[in-house]
Amino acid sequence: MPEAVVLATLNGWPGVFWDDEGRVVGFWGLAIPEMDHRFQAEGAKPMYAWCALDPFLIVPVIRRPARVESKDPVTGEHITMTVTPQGITDLSPVTAVVSFIAPDRPFDFDVIESFCHYVLNFASRESAERWAAKREGIILLPAAEAFEVGLRAWSKWHAPTNTEGQATA
Repeated sequence: MPEAVVLATLNGWPGVFWDDEGRVVGFWGLAIPEMDHRFQAEGAKPMYAWCALDPFLIVPVIRRPARVESKDPVTGEHITMTVTPQGITDLSPVTAVVSFIAPDRPFDFDVIESFCHYVLNFASRESAERWAAKREGIILLPAAEAFEVGLRAWSKWHAPTNTEGQATA
């Protein structure tokens, strides 16, 4: 495709972020510049996820485990996990929870500010509750349940596939 068509298409999509040199540095949940959630898929270079939910959406798509590292925004405690297409392993601390906010409109160009800034990993329910007490509409889920939310959301968006990953619909 001609470059002008590609640029016009990308400029029309929400969730595409550019650097000052006109290069794409972020796209629907992943970013090259440092953000709060370090994401490294098996066999790939480290990147960053926009929010705590993104690894749960991305890993089923790429079908490779990813190591995720975050910091509790209240205590600064490190949270680590391996996200696989089947669930979370190696969760530390095991008490980790994820905050959610229900979107009040379709996602658009401000998805990071309107959604991602509220979907975070916490080392414990106690620290998450301290953070959530200052905000409205926050839901807290154990990390394993948060993964299930992401998996259900992803399954509604993708075409069914066979065991070789080929679309069947």
